[in-house]
Formats: sequence, structure tokens, C-alpha cells
Amino acid sequence: MGPTSIWSPTEDRRSYGVAKYPFVLNQVLNKSVHVVELDFGDALRIKGESQDWFYVKKKSTDEEGIVPKSYVLIQDCYVSRIDDETCVTPKWSSVVQEITSVLIEWHKMAKEYFLFHNPDLTVIRNKILELHKCRQRIMSANLTVEGLRELKKQVASIIDSGNHFLKLDMTVRDENGNALNSSITSTIEFYRQHQKATNILKKQRKGSQRKSTIVEHHSHSVLVTLERITWRVVDECEIRLFLYADVPPSTIGIIMSESAQFTLRAGEQPMSRFPIKFLFTDLGKRDIENRKIYLVGYIVRIGAMEYKDPDARRENTPFSQRSSSQQIRRPWGIAVKEITHILKGPNGNEENVTVPYYPYGEQHEPMETALQKIIGIKDPGGGRENATLFCSVIKLSGTPAQIQEEQPLVLRGNPIIARKMGFPEVILPNDVRNDLYITLYRGEFHRGNKTTDKNVEVTVSTCNEKGEMLKGLIFGGSGSQGSDQYKSIVYYHDDKPKWNEIFKLNLPIKNEEFSKAHLKFTFKHRSSSETKDRQEKPFALAYIPLRNPDGTAISDDEHSLNVYKLDLRHYKENEAQYLYLPSTRKQNSAKIQCPQGFSLSAKDPFVVKTRLCSTKFTQNAHLLELLQWSTKLKNLAESSWKAKKSQAEQVESLLRELQQVLRKVIDVKGDEIVKFLPDVFDALFLILVDPIESIQSELRTVRHSLVIEPSLYEENLLIETCDRPVFECLIYIFGLILELKYQNFNSVLSLYIEDGFSSALAYKKLIRLLQWYVEKAEDKPQLDKVLTIMKSIEYFFKFIIRSFKMRMKMRDIRIGQAHDGAEDETDFIVSIENLFGAMSKLLRHKESKYLSAQGGCLKHIPSIIEELSTVIPPRKLSEHLVSLIVVIPPGTLTKQKLMTIKDIVHSCLFLDQHCRTMLVPVVSQCIQNHLPGNDDDMKRRNFENAKINSISKIGKIFGTDVIDSNPIKINHAVSTRSDETSECVDLLSDVMDILYRKDIGPTMENISYLMQLLLKPIICSIITIDYDDHLAGGMVAILLSLFRQMNDRHYAILIHNLKGDPNSLQPVKQELLQFLTDVLLVKKSLFSKPFFPPDWFEMILLQNSIVITTLKHFAGTIKKEYAEPFEEKPWDDFFKCAVSFMTQRSLQLEMFSPSKRKMIKERYGDMRLKAAEQLRVMWFSLGESKRVVFVPKMVGTFLDMTLVPEPELRASAIPIFFDMMRCEYDRSGSIKKVEDELTKKLVEFIENDKGDIAFREIFHDILTYMCENDTTGLKEMGLTMVRTVSKLLDLLLEYREVVHEDDPSNRMTCFVNLLDFSKEIDRKHLYLRYLYKLHDLHILSHNYTEAAFTLKLHSRQLDWVEDEIPIYLQSMRHSLMETQCELKEALYNDIIKHLVKSKMWECALEICDELRQQYAEESYNYTQLPVLLRDMATFYEEIMQKNRLNPSYFRVAFYGRGFPSFLQQKSYIYRGKDAERLPDFEARMLERYPHAELLRSLSAPSEEIMYSNRQLLQICDVKPVMGNPSNKRMSALRNADECVRRYYTSNDIEKFTYSRPYFCEPKEADNEFSSRWLDRHTLWTSQSFPGIMGWFPVVRETTTQIRPIVHAVEFLENANQEMRELIVLHCANPKENIGELSMKLNGILDAAVMGGIANYEKAFLTQSYLEKHPNDTDYVDKLKTAICLQVPILKEGLKIHKDKAAALLQMHEKLEICFSEFIKHIEKEYHVNPFELRDDKLKREIDRTVKKQLSKRRGDPPPVVQLAKDTARNSDSNTIANLRNSSAVLARSMGSFSSTVSLYATAPKMSGSKSMATITRQDAIRRSTQGSLAEVGEFFLPGSSATLPRNGGTYSTANTLSVHNESDSNISKSRDSSQGSMIALTQTLVTHRPLRSQVEQRKSQSWLTNGDNRHSGISVSSLSNNMSETSSRNSATIAEIDDDCGTASPPPLPPKQPKGESKPPTPPPKKPPLRHP
Repeated sequence: MGPTSIWSPTEDRRSYGVAKYPFVLNQVLNKSVHVVELDFGDALRIKGESQDWFYVKKKSTDEEGIVPKSYVLIQDCYVSRIDDETCVTPKWSSVVQEITSVLIEWHKMAKEYFLFHNPDLTVIRNKILELHKCRQRIMSANLTVEGLRELKKQVASIIDSGNHFLKLDMTVRDENGNALNSSITSTIEFYRQHQKATNILKKQRKGSQRKSTIVEHHSHSVLVTLERITWRVVDECEIRLFLYADVPPSTIGIIMSESAQFTLRAGEQPMSRFPIKFLFTDLGKRDIENRKIYLVGYIVRIGAMEYKDPDARRENTPFSQRSSSQQIRRPWGIAVKEITHILKGPNGNEENVTVPYYPYGEQHEPMETALQKIIGIKDPGGGRENATLFCSVIKLSGTPAQIQEEQPLVLRGNPIIARKMGFPEVILPNDVRNDLYITLYRGEFHRGNKTTDKNVEVTVSTCNEKGEMLKGLIFGGSGSQGSDQYKSIVYYHDDKPKWNEIFKLNLPIKNEEFSKAHLKFTFKHRSSSETKDRQEKPFALAYIPLRNPDGTAISDDEHSLNVYKLDLRHYKENEAQYLYLPSTRKQNSAKIQCPQGFSLSAKDPFVVKTRLCSTKFTQNAHLLELLQWSTKLKNLAESSWKAKKSQAEQVESLLRELQQVLRKVIDVKGDEIVKFLPDVFDALFLILVDPIESIQSELRTVRHSLVIEPSLYEENLLIETCDRPVFECLIYIFGLILELKYQNFNSVLSLYIEDGFSSALAYKKLIRLLQWYVEKAEDKPQLDKVLTIMKSIEYFFKFIIRSFKMRMKMRDIRIGQAHDGAEDETDFIVSIENLFGAMSKLLRHKESKYLSAQGGCLKHIPSIIEELSTVIPPRKLSEHLVSLIVVIPPGTLTKQKLMTIKDIVHSCLFLDQHCRTMLVPVVSQCIQNHLPGNDDDMKRRNFENAKINSISKIGKIFGTDVIDSNPIKINHAVSTRSDETSECVDLLSDVMDILYRKDIGPTMENISYLMQLLLKPIICSIITIDYDDHLAGGMVAILLSLFRQMNDRHYAILIHNLKGDPNSLQPVKQELLQFLTDVLLVKKSLFSKPFFPPDWFEMILLQNSIVITTLKHFAGTIKKEYAEPFEEKPWDDFFKCAVSFMTQRSLQLEMFSPSKRKMIKERYGDMRLKAAEQLRVMWFSLGESKRVVFVPKMVGTFLDMTLVPEPELRASAIPIFFDMMRCEYDRSGSIKKVEDELTKKLVEFIENDKGDIAFREIFHDILTYMCENDTTGLKEMGLTMVRTVSKLLDLLLEYREVVHEDDPSNRMTCFVNLLDFSKEIDRKHLYLRYLYKLHDLHILSHNYTEAAFTLKLHSRQLDWVEDEIPIYLQSMRHSLMETQCELKEALYNDIIKHLVKSKMWECALEICDELRQQYAEESYNYTQLPVLLRDMATFYEEIMQKNRLNPSYFRVAFYGRGFPSFLQQKSYIYRGKDAERLPDFEARMLERYPHAELLRSLSAPSEEIMYSNRQLLQICDVKPVMGNPSNKRMSALRNADECVRRYYTSNDIEKFTYSRPYFCEPKEADNEFSSRWLDRHTLWTSQSFPGIMGWFPVVRETTTQIRPIVHAVEFLENANQEMRELIVLHCANPKENIGELSMKLNGILDAAVMGGIANYEKAFLTQSYLEKHPNDTDYVDKLKTAICLQVPILKEGLKIHKDKAAALLQMHEKLEICFSEFIKHIEKEYHVNPFELRDDKLKREIDRTVKKQLSKRRGDPPPVVQLAKDTARNSDSNTIANLRNSSAVLARSMGSFSSTVSLYATAPKMSGSKSMATITRQDAIRRSTQGSLAEVGEFFLPGSSATLPRNGGTYSTANTLSVHNESDSNISKSRDSSQGSMIALTQTLVTHRPLRSQVEQRKSQSWLTNGDNRHSGISVSSLSNNMSETSSRNSATIAEIDDDCGTASPPPLPPKQPKGESKPPTPPPKKPPLRHP
């Protein structure tokens, strides 16, 4: 739909909008198909508008429609029109657009990530929210330029990490966060940026989020924020906080920092001052390590000497009115808390700290001592409750300036900065300090004429030489104002106070003030009485100067000062008479003359400590001598002149003194040197340039007309005496600046060279001294000196070049131009050449002692290039550098040499075209020698590997680890070589990166040289290096960069050089051939196993664009050089390389998002099409005679190319296959090889998820068209091949469609289809491939039967011969088998194992029988034959003994296109589980196909259903139909055991049947049976069950209509058969559940629902029916017979039911009544005697069951026969015992029957009616004791036809022997458990056969009475009573029967009777018969 006439076009500025709110369709709007839904933030392209609506297109889905205007926010946009397309882009910055596109992409990816990767979306959700916030900040337009730059970096970091998290492509960026454009970025830079981004992501995963922009901090700070205090402020309170370190093992701690001081005034509200911040800074690593750090607060009260709480009356008086006039500093308390864990923890973690407050205890105890006590106690306690300092502590890194820059909010509020008392570990140049820390340590003051000790207060002030006080220089702590005086704490009555108080003095900056200033200490007693205190005056005084007599500042030491008592009458405070007195005790002489008013108190020491921290004043006398060397020379000159020495002596003494000064400078500490760096350099260079002139000027100050004689200038001694010491000093100073601690003074040095340095002649001496030291270096100390010089050579040359420039500037000469005074420039250049010559000489040495000096020279020479190139022509300098590199001996300092060359490459020389021309050959040669792919390196690697292998073999032979004899050397060699290679790769990368620049001039010659020299080694290096090597990516980037910068001319030069000279002896083009082979191999490896990670997508695209260009050039070379004469190798390599290029994953555009696909096409196009066209041109450029060489081996390669899902590519490449077919046909007249190769490769590719249905169609269409248009014999062959391949493709694609399903059934079906197809086209390699795939899948699914039959297919293809196994028949599982016989035997063994696991012993026996025949008759393997026979015997036993359930079979029809294509509209027969029911099977199928639906009707569905997109299943159970009854085996099975017959009823089956009932019109209302017809469906499967699958397709189906009467006959016959089987089952297994039998009996006898047989009688057994259907007489007779046969069957069923249904007596009684009525009905309606009806089939089955049970126990003859024989033989006194044993045998034989069992047999000579008797053991014993059994031949049971034969005859009976098995109180177990159970015979054995009339009479009575125990069997209760009575009389016990194992304890022996007495047991009483109600 597009805008219609009602829509007006929008203006360009209103063409873009964003959804402000979600817009969801309601019921009204949903009626319109033109309305679209909106989500918040949807981007909309507005195409038209009306009054209230916009016509829009959603950019996310391309959906068009209308939306309300109120839901759209219009935004500014750009509109561009190209042809008919309009492009609308919002006016956003590039960052906002990138964020928007990223958020859209992440939104789509988030769901997929959640479903398939990780259900936790927290990480990506947080990143999305962060991007939203960043976008809001950018859109707000409130950011500064710097803030925007930082935000862009943050956005880039979030996007990169999020892309990596979602496994998206990496985006590389520049320093500002902008994405790099690969088209304008060098390949090396692009690669390095990818590498850098990857490393950043790795660091982020490890925890570091952002890379700090500040250099590593060497100092730490602690920010303490005091929140509040919780004690009452009294008077004026001064709080000093500082850091205190407890340094073990010392017991005295260290105050680390200045104290941060603040004062709370009396009456002030404390909370108004808080929070207060303190920053303790300049802490170094050594200050924190191995120390306990405490935050300490000294609380000092300022007020009266003694504090008194105000009384209640003055409680309301303000503090200001209550404060004392005294201002005495008194200790009040200490607060202390350890913060070590904070300082040693991570930076930035803030922790709230509660600092406990401890009140001051003893009045005279020093606060330092109290602090030590608190720290020393683990749990100090004693703190005042609720008196604490609440503060927060945070550790920060850096100086205050750095912290302010990085974290400005942290230092908000101007914190009080307390610095470390001393310089930090790293001194900064701008760190100007001029502080002197004074510690009032201790003192002793005698009380004098006082009775108590004094309360001493020390007042400190700074005074000048006149005694005037210097104002504002004293600071008690940071945060306090500068004061004139400092007053100490007063300890009460302590004459030996230890204050240990520290305060700071800001020293006067002016040197004159400092030199005359001193500290004055006055001591005063403070009285407790305010009145007296006002009158107190100082009683003593001490002082100390700030400057020592030698000019240095006061030393950091403990100073014991003289204390002078004052006479106040003569002492004036402003006078400085005391300055003439010694200040310290060290200065005291024997007698001190004190002026009036002063007296030395020798017994009163006063000790102070000082520590200087100044960048202006020094404490080092040696440094001061250097700085004031001219003054010292002047003083020395005066003394020499006064001594009247000669001029030479004076000069010599002055030089000697100057040398001493210079030598002492080396001993000065670095802290002092760097503080005065400019002054030190001024002095040194003034001495260096002309010391004689300096001496002369000093002598002239003494004698104005003095001129030094010229002869003194010419003496070498004068020159060398000072030059070398000055040079040594310079070396020392430069070495200091190189140290980490002073590295920040580089800027000071540079600033001095530019602005402060003024020696224009220094360069001459510096160059000469450098050359001298290098030339004279021979021994170890001198070589070490050279190494030190080389480390500082950059600084030397900075001074040299600056000096030379100043010299030229003084002469107004421009360097490099012709002038009159060119000798200076020439001399300079010559001196530089001489210096390089000396270095070159040094580098030539091969001795190891020179290595350190040589390495230092190589390492530091590049540092002078930038400076030196400004005064020396670059070409000349390049020559010098080249000379240094080439003289280095081979194999020496290789790594350092490469690093030096790398520095030269990065210098300005390499940017110059002419210099680069000189340097590139040297650089290339060095690189070539150390690439891993050069010839020498490969030889070395081979030699090392051979050496290591040889050593390993020797070690194995001698049992020692010889290879570790010198592992250090081996590891070092390998490591060194690896480092050299890494440096070489980095160097070459830098070269290629620089050569890509456009501002360095032409680079064609340089690229050409590198190409000719290094291209082959680079390619060889990539071939030899491992993929996972860290250098692999760099080497590939170099190769790509080189190819990228090569043009047509370069390629022409390369090919020309590789072709070689035709006139030479070497083979022409052989080198070119090898080169092409290598380069194509490398390019192919780039795609097959990429060197770059998959998320480096931009890098991979750049690589592909370079490769496609390179392939184009090499394709032309191959066509030109190797077509005539033809060379197969390059063509083969090219084809494979091109196909690898096209099939690589990164070029499969169909896998990418539309935006990504669009970007690739716009930037590079579809590179696959370019490569395909180039390949096609190459193929057809060959003649047919040459193309045939590549047939069929290139079929798979080209097939791989055509499987790429690009239609144009396929259409271009598929005709190549037809050309291959033609080539093969012309050569051999057949295309079988092409077809074989095509099918083989097609299988591999399709299984690897290549190809699709589109390929199948285009492949079929193109080749079919080309074959049909062919006029030769190829047409039919080609069409056949196309059909075959197309069919194979269909099957393979079907398999791939289901390969990832969890259920393996569809895969199995596909494998079977492929097996059949492989067999059809006779592809044995495919046949076995899928055969074993099917086998493995069966094993995985535990389908062992199917797995066995699958292996059987393989075994059938093998013969029992000793021939070698063909390749296509070999098995990977039995790879060691060499002959067909061996493999077949191994497969048979596997088959037998699988069949045994699935209990298919019959199938296993078939395999065993074939093996037996082979062992016995062919191979005579009598070793395996017995084992096999034993196994066969075991299998037969398992068949007969183990109970197995038959499997069920089901028909399943698949309708609908929702199923896989191979299942659609097809029917299958499934072999279900054992006895599986239909609902269970249906549930299983629905679980396998969760989207399927069940069709409840068995009728065929409509076409609409069949071809719908649904999944519909039609399932029903089917009955297996056994084979032809005429079959010999089928006939034999009729007499087989039930176990055997049961197996064949459900196995070896391929025919099945099921019926569908329907009613034929007209339907009778009263009886539907007469009109109920059946559609009998008979199905045949493709294979018989069991087989290679658990289901087979239906290949044939017939439908037969079954008439109602036929159905009725079948139904009743089936019902009778089921009843027979159920009765036999209960006979065979007495423990069988009676439930099913009860239901069957009830369903037949009491058919309340279906009406039973009455419906059939009404429908078919009428005269009217016979009249209508006269031909159905036979069916009517069959129906009557089936009905009548139910009588004997039901009778036997009821007998069993009666004995086993003890708990269902009421139900049984009902069944007996129904059966009686049924008998009457039969007799009445059918005119037959029911008592004469018998079922011979049931009788045979029961007889067989009885025999089987008897034979299982003892075998033949039966136990009753054995009993008769034993009785006949034993007529003596042992008859009773023998009979007892025979009875036990009978009991064991019958033990398995348990409960009630019917024993049926047929008499050998007579047949008659059936009767029943119960025989008890007591009756048998009683009869045997009478001796009557010994005389007769046969025994009879009264009322029975059972006969006991005497000569092995068969025991037969038609009655039931009832055996009781239930627990009874009178039944116990015998002691012997090995004997069986006894059968109780309750009737007497008689010697005559009963008459037939008697038998019939008893029968008749049995049917009539229906319950008499004499006819229908004895009930359970009566049997129990009888057995109880019998056992009570005879004390005999009947053992309990064990049905499972057949073992029970025998009964005990009867009581012993006296001889001649025989008391028969009392017969059981008769139970009255059961009567009907």
C-alpha cells in the first residue's frame, strides 16, 4: 500500500520521526489492515500525512501503515535522493548514530543470547542502560569538548565489551574513539588496533575497567574527613592529627607527617566546623611496608594551668565569660586508631573509622609516652565512654595536583594538606619546599631556690643577627596561621620534661636573611596562680643558628644546646649579646666568658632535633664548595699570594684544589644534586671550558695586573686535570636523572639546555672526551664506564648540539650553508665522524668482555639521531649509522641490533627518501637473516630437532635423561631465537607501516627491494610457523601489507626475477613454480584455518580484498607461463585456493544481518562472484586435453564452491560439471568416475551442513538442460546421473532436516532410506557409511535387536574365505582384521552379543548354527567350537525357561506437510514394546512429535487434511499374521512348546491385519450385529520384523469386506482361543493373577452390555436368516459349534476360578449360577448333551503343560509311575519308607503348581468321561501299609478314569488334583529344604476300574449339584480342614510350596508304631454340597 490521494507529501525536514509512546491496536482499529503498531523509540520514515495521521514506514521491520500524529516526535534529518530512492538520515552525531544502531542490534541479539547461551541478562542489560545514559548526555549538548571526548571513549569501551560479550564483531577505533576506516588505514596499524582492542577486553574481563591516563603514581595520600567529635569542648581546644608509624623491632615510633591542626574555641558550637578534611600526602611504598600505621590525634587544652569544672551557680555562664586569661597549653587527651589495613588495601575504598579518645592521665607524663602505652596494649581500654572522633578514611594515589585532576570531587572543600616530613620517594621538579622541622625533644631544669619543680614553658622565635624577631615564619601544624612564636606544652611540676613536639619553620628565601637568622628558645615558669603567673619572666635562654660556619644549612641531627640563665636586671629581650656565646655543648671551650646578664648552666641540658626539607639550601659542604668554587679559589689565591708562591705554583695549587672539589661532588646525594641542578651545570661547564681563564680572573682580583704565562696553556696536564673530573661529574649527574626517583627532572634538564646553558665551546671538549673514553676502553672498569657514558649519551649530545648551535649563532652562521668560517662546522663534522669511528672500532671486537659496552652503544645511539640530524646532513648521519650496524660480528648482539634498527626506522631519517634508500637494504638484510622462514633458520631448526631427538634416543638406551644435561643452554637458545624473531617481526611491521604513509615521498623502490628480498622468506615463515604462535598474526599482516602496496609493476618485476635466466643451467620457471605453490598454499591456509580471531571481521574483510587482488595477478601469471607447456601443479593450487576463498565463513553474506550485508557490498562488493568468475575463466581457458587431468579429482573442490548459497555463483559454476562429464566421456566413454566422486563428496558436504534445496533445483535444472541439448551419447548417461544425484540430494537434505532432533527415530528412517538408495545405485562405500551410522544410533538408543540385524547386512557381503578385505567392506571397529573370514567371524560375535542383550535367542541360534558349521566342517576350529556349543545350549535353556512377553504392533500413518518430507502421507508398522498398550504407544508417539494431533477415525482423511501444514497421526493396533500354515516349520510349530510357538507368533512377521467396522444400510434397530460389516485391512511391510528398524513402511495394502456372520464366527472363535490360552496360563503358573480370568468369565456368562451370544443367535441362528442367506449354512454350523465349545472351556475356567478366588466367593457363586443357566440354554436350544461336550484342543494344551511341569522337576518317567514301580518292588517291611520317599518325589514334581492345578492326560487304552478325585498322603500311606499295592498292576482313583501305569505308561486323568498352598497353623516347614512338596491324596486307591455308568452318574450329579466337592473339586477351606485333621491324627506336616524355585522342606516322619499295629488315619468328614439359593 502506498500513499493515496488523501495523503499529502511531507516536507524534507518532517521526513523522520520517533515513536514517543507505544501504540497498540484495539478492537476498533484492528479492523483496519493499514494501521501499524509502535514500540517506544521506533524509527519512522514519514512518507505522507493527513490532518491527524502519518503514513509511515517502520525502519526496523519495513512495515508500512498509518499512525496517529500525536504518537510521533519529528526530528531533524538529512534527505538524499539517488535515482528513485530516497534516503533519510537523522541529524545526529556519529556517536549517537552508532549508539542507536548498536542498541537496535543488541535488542535483537539479547533474546537469542538468553535462549541459547545464558539465561542471565544482567551484564548486557547494564551495558544497554549505560549506553542510554551516555546517549542522553550527548543529546543534551551540555558537554565540553574535553568531556565529549572522554564520553566518546567511554561509549567505545562499553560497545566493544558488549559486542565481545554477545560474540559480535569487534570495532577498532582511534585514540578519540572514532571507528577506523580500513581503506585509509595501513594494514599493520589496522592489525595492531585489533590486537590492542583485544588486550583491553582481556584486561576488562580480569577486572580493570579503564586504562588510566596518568602515569604510574609513585606516591600515596590519605584523606581523612573528620565528621564530628563526641566530647565536651572546654576552654580552647587544639587538635593535631598526624600519621604515626610503629616500626618493629624498635619500641620508638616515628611521626611520619606534619600535623594537621585545627582549634575549637571556647563556647563555639563544634558541629558548625565539621566536616573537616585532612590530606596526608607524599607517602611512598617504603613508608607503608612493614609498618603499623596509626592515625593519632593530640588534644591540647589552652587555658589555665589547672582545669576546674564550673560550679552549679555558674553553669549558665557563657564559655567566653568563663575562660581564663592564662593561655597555657596543657595536655588533655589522645585519640589513636590503626589504619594499616586501609593503607595496604586498594585505592579508592572509603572506610568509616571510629577513633577512640583516651583522656590524659598523669600530669607530668609526656604525651609520647602515653601514646606508646596505648599502642603497646592489645586492648587499651580506659577510653572515655562516648568520647570518640568519627571520621572516614580513604587511600588515594598521586600527589594533590594529580588527585585534583583525576578526582576533583574528592578534594572538594579545600582540605588541610599535611605533607610528609621529608621529600617523597620521587621528587618532582616543581616541588619547591623550604621547611625546617624543629622538635623540642627534652630538657632538664633544676628547681633552684624553689621548693617544687618548675612548670616549664618553652617559647621559640626566629630572630636575625640584631635580635629582631622575624614575623610569621613558625607554624605549629598544617592548617594553622604563621606566628611569630611557638609555645610548648607545659607539664605540671616536671623539671625534666620530654615534649617531643614538632613545629615547622619556613626558612627565609633570601640567602642573606637565612645566613644571619637563628632560633631563640626562652624558658619560663608558669604558675597555677594567674596573679603570680603575670609576674613570671623567662629564667633561661638558648639559641641555635640556622646556618653553619661553612655556609651549609643546619644539619639533620640532635642538637644539645647550652642553656644560659638570665639575669633579668641586665637582660634585654631585643638585644643579641648571646650570639657571641657558643650555642651547643660541642662548641664549649675550657672557659666561656659570658657577658653581663648571662650565665651558663652546665647542668641544664636542652635538646632539640632538626630536619631540613629545602630545595634552596643545602646541608652538603662538598656541593656548596662546587657552587661557590670561585669564592674558594679567590680565598686560596689570596693565601698563595701572601705566601709569595710562583705563578706556576699558584696555578698548580688552584687546579689541585679544584680537582678535589670536583671529586667530592660524586659523593653528594642525589637529593641535593637535583635541587641545584642548573647551578651545578653552570659551575661544571664554566670549569670545563677554560679553567685557566677562571683561575686567572680570580688571581686578578688579588693582583690586578696578573697575566698567566702562555706556556701554562700548552701543558697537557693543565687540560686533563679538570676535564676528566668534570666529565665524571656529568656522568654521575646524568646517571641520577636516569633513575626512577629523579626521572621527572628530565624536564628541568631540557629547560636548562634550552634557556640556561650558555657555553658555546663546550661541544669541542665533550666530543673529545667521549671519543677518548670510547677509544681507551680496554679493561673491565673502563668498559663499565663506557656503558655508563652510553646510557647518558643522549644528554651529552644535547649539550654538544646546543653548544655548537650557540657557536654558530654567535658567528651568525646558518648550519649547512657556505660561509667564510666553515672550519668550525667542518671540524665539528670531522669530530663527529671520529667519534662514530671510535664507536665502530668498539663494535668490531669479538671478545665477550666488550658485549656490555657494545650493547649499551647500540641501545642508546638512536637517541641522538633527532638532535644530531639538525646539525649533520641526514645522508651523512645515515652512513654513520649504517657503518655501525654492518661492523657488528654475525651472531653477536642480534636482538639489540634489531632493536637499534627499529629505533632508526622510527627516527626522522627513515622518513627522508634518500636516507631511506640507504637504510632499507641494511634493514632488509637484518630482517631476512632472522625470519623463521629463511634457509639458514630452517637448517638450524632441523639440526636442533635432530640433535634433541638423538640425545633423547641415547637417554632411552642408557636409561638416563641425557637431554637435560645442559637444559639452560637449550632453553636459552630457543628463547633467544624466539625473542629475535619477535623483534624481527615487529621491525618489519614498523617498516611496512611507515611505507604506507603518503607524506614520506615515493616508496616504490623501497617496496620493490623488500618484495624481492623478503617476500619468499615471509611466505616460508608463515608456512613453518604454528597457527597458535603469537607471531603468526603479525607475519600474515606483514604479507598482506606487502601485497597491498604492490602494484602492477611490482608484480611484473617479481615474476621476471622468479622466472630466472633461460640461459642458465637452473631449470627455467622452477623457482617461480615453487613460489606460486607456496603463496597459494599460504592464501589457502588463511581461509581454511584463519590466523585472525573470528570477531576481527573488519581485518578479515581487508585480508580478503587484498587476496582477491593478488589472485587476479597470479591467475594471469599461471595462464601465461604454465598453459603451454602445461604444468598441472599451479593450476591445481589455484583452483583449490580460489574455492577456499569463496567458501570461507566470513564471505557468506547470507549469514549476516541486512545492515552488515549492505555494508560489505558497498565497501567491497560480493568478492565470491569475482573469485568465481576468475575461476571459471581459468577453467575454460584450458584446453579439453588439459582439463581432463583434473577429472574427477577436482569434482569435490568445485562442488564445494557450488554449494555456496549464491545463485549467481552457482549458475556460473555448475556448467563446469557438465564440462567435466564431457571430458570424462570423451576419454573413457563413461562418466562413472565423475558420478562416483560427485556422490561421495556430496555426502560429505551435505552432512557438514552445506547445500540446500535451492542448490538441488538449480543443479538439476542446469545439468538436465545441458544434457538434453547434447547430441552425443552423453545425453542418456548424463540424465541418469542427474536423476541419481538429485535423488541422493533429496535424501541427504531430508536427513539434515532432522539431524538435530533429540529423538533419533527420524534419523534412523533417513539412514534406512539412504541404505536402500546406496544399494540401488551400487555405492558400497555409502552403504557401509550409513549402515554403521544406523548401527551406532541403535546402540545409543539401546535397540540391540535392530543393531544386530544392521550388522548382519554387513556380514552378508563377506564370504568365509581367506581373501583380503576390499576397501569398501572394511570396518573401522575391526581395523585389525585382515581377511573376510576374520571380519565375518568378528561381526557374528558382535551380532550374537546384541541379540543376547535383547533376549532374541532364536536369532542368535541361527548365527551360532552357521558358526558351528564353519568351525566343525570348514575351519576345524575345535577350540572355539565347545564354547559355541555351550552358548547354544544356554540359549536353548533360556528359550524354554525365561518368560518373554510378545511385542505389540501398531500402524502409524503420517498426514500433513508439517512432518519431514520422507514421512508425509506414508504409513508405517511400528514394533512396540513388550505388551505395550495402544494408549501408551500413542503417548510415546505424541512425545516424539509434540506438535502432532491424533486422528480418532480410521477412515482415510480428506486431501485438505493430508496436504495441510499440520501434523496429524492416525494410530491403531494391528495383529501380526504368521507365515503360510503349509510351511513345514509352521506345521512343526503346532506341536512345539508354547514358549517356542509364542515367539513365532510375533517374530519373523511381515504381514499384519486390522479391521474397521461399519454398518451396511439398512441398519436393523433391534440388532445391529446382522448389519455390522468389517473392512479387513491386510498390510505388508518392506521387511519382516525384527529387522534393521523398529518400524518399516507399508508397501502393500489390501482391503477385504467381512460379512456379519463371518465376523461373528471369528469373534467367538477368537474368544474361545483367548479363554483357552488363559486357562493354560493359569495351569502353567498357579500364581497368575485371577483378575483377567474373572473378567473374561463374567463377560461371557453375564454379558449385560453387549448381550452375549444371544445377539448372535437372534441375528444368525434363525430360520429367516437361513432363508435369506441359504449359502451361509456352513457359517451357521461354525457359529453353533463355537457357542457349544464354550461349555467345556468355561467349565475348566470355573474350576480354576473357584479354587483361586477365595476372596471372590460371592462373584463365583454368581458365575456358577450363570453357567448353570448357560448349560440349560445350550441343551434346550442346540439339542446336545452338555456333559458330552469336550474341547480336544484345550485338553492337548493342558496335557502338554502338565508334562512340561513334570519334566522340569525330575524328567521322565513321571513321578506317579515311579511311585508305582517303587511300590511293586518293595513289598517287605520297607514299603512304608519307600512309599514315603516316592510320595516326596511326587510332591517335588508337582510343587510348581501351588494352589489348584488341573492335570489332564489321556488313558492309553480307553477314553471316557472325566472325573475328579483328591488324593491325600495319609490315604496313600494307609493303603501301602496294608500291602495291597504290591499285588496289582494298575491303580485307580474311585470315580475317576485316571490310571497309574506300572511299566512306564502315561499317567492320565481328566480330573483335578487339588494342592493346597496357603499358610495354615498346622502346616510347618521341614528341616530338609532340598525336598519338594507333598501332594495330599484324599481318596483311596483301588485296584479295579470304575464302570462307565458310575462315572456318568457322578458327572451328572456334579453338573446338577454344581458345588459338590466330590465332583467339582474340593474348595480351599474344606481342603484345609481335611489336611488339618489328617495332620493332627498322624502328626504329619505338609510343607509349604515354593512356586519360584520348587524347593520346600520335607514333612517329618510319622509317629513310630509298635510292631504289628497299624492304625489308619481317620477319614475327613464330608462337606455338604453347596446349594443354590
